[in-house]
Amino acid sequence: MPFVAQNKITGERIDVTDFANPRDELDALHFECRFCKIPMFLRRSPRGTFHFFHQRSCASDYQHHPETPEHLAGKSFVAKVYLSKLNEYASFNHLFEEPLHAVRRIADIIIKFPMGWWVAHEIQLSSITPEELEERTKDYLNDGVDVIWWLGKSAHTEINRKWVINKYGFAPCLYFADEEVVAYGYSEKYFYKDEYGIDCEGIRIYRFNLNENQEKPFERQMIYIIGTWWVELAFARYYQVWKKGNNDRYKRALFANQSAIRSFAGRVGAGNNKRFLKENDLWCVNEEEFLPFLKKQNILPLNEVAIYSIKEKAVKYQSKS
Repeated sequence: MPFVAQNKITGERIDVTDFANPRDELDALHFECRFCKIPMFLRRSPRGTFHFFHQRSCASDYQHHPETPEHLAGKSFVAKVYLSKLNEYASFNHLFEEPLHAVRRIADIIIKFPMGWWVAHEIQLSSITPEELEERTKDYLNDGVDVIWWLGKSAHTEINRKWVINKYGFAPCLYFADEEVVAYGYSEKYFYKDEYGIDCEGIRIYRFNLNENQEKPFERQMIYIIGTWWVELAFARYYQVWKKGNNDRYKRALFANQSAIRSFAGRVGAGNNKRFLKENDLWCVNEEEFLPFLKKQNILPLNEVAIYSIKEKAVKYQSKS
């Protein structure tokens, strides 16, 4: 049940969520799958959500899975409700169901930046193992795409939470009822001493119920956590692809606004000559401090294929601008 199809006549990409009244506005068009070219049709779910569906199963070689109403609701919530809150870090748009041609996968949600770097947000609700999450994450990275996993339903297990936390420092999650998102939150590690004074660690889960008037600091904290992760990772990928840069180029390469630029020029150490140094009025990477930081943060390096892919995407972006 994808949100995206293409116009059978013109090949134009059609995202049904872009239309206020899809039934009326798209009535005269004929649709097909972007991958297998099988006819697709517009349908409205009992909950009122419009989507497309195949006449028969998709026959493409892109790795995909049958999409449940909960998965559709999760994608819509993350893209339309949550990611919009991260625009205080950068002015970006999202794309649903974007193909990653090099690894033959279809990402749930993609954010594209001018420097060629993409970030995927994947909604994982069906059962999966940490080993499978690791494999898929590496597949994405081989195409120059970083991915963050939103866990829910059968995938929201303790072992999966631990894997995501160890990978990113936090694990975002979604909760469902009647095929709709009713709550979201995140997990993170906390440390404590047991009754014998021994240092221990556990996992604490924070949950924000959408139908309750809870305190806003919780919501702000989650935005800050994901935003901080994004900024740190953006610095790493910018450096790995383009080496030394400056705040103006960084801003243009990532749609970054003043909040992100302040982070670039101060919050992470530029002001006290740690990760960034000022050279001729430009903030540049201090490699002696920055490279150990990447290793400590467990930020995987990009291989040459991924770097080439990112640079190729950047050229395509610039040619369209």
